[in-house]
Amino acid sequence: MQLIKSSLTILVLLTISFVDLSAQFAGGAGTSANPYQVNTLAHLNTIAGNSTYWNKYFIQTANIDASSTSTQNSGAGFAGIGSLANTFTGSYDGQGYSITGLHMNRPTTNYVGLFNYVHQGAVIKNLNIINADITGLDFVGGIVGYAELNTELQNLTIDNQSSVTVDDYVGGITGE
Repeated sequence: MQLIKSSLTILVLLTISFVDLSAQFAGGAGTSANPYQVNTLAHLNTIAGNSTYWNKYFIQTANIDASSTSTQNSGAGFAGIGSLANTFTGSYDGQGYSITGLHMNRPTTNYVGLFNYVHQGAVIKNLNIINADITGLDFVGGIVGYAELNTELQNLTIDNQSSVTVDDYVGGITGE
């Protein structure tokens, strides 16, 4: 009886875990053939908040309003995807869609952008940033703070209403 109860508990936990994971995105499995579908700020926050996603494949399937990021993290805004210690090595295809109103206020932090730090085959393409307000210390960009080793950045735009503020190493698309 104990074995049946343990097996049932494991099955229930696995089912809950599977449902929980699939609910994180609009669809997809995170592979090149079936990328995770991103169409809300909640989806972007899921990516930023969980480094286990930083080697997965993503496609954006709608424009995203990120204006509420100005109140996230006690005013510091969006956390960003990737870090120096754990870089983004996956693929993000914006498919020509936009992210509007992205806010990041991290004046004492290096490597700041929608993608903070990317390398080793990372691909970021077909994305537009509109009316962003991004502040960091060094290596700050509207889309990528720091791009290293074999990173592919393609067909990216940031509008002239956006602001990127930094001490050193700044760029509209990428800081370095």
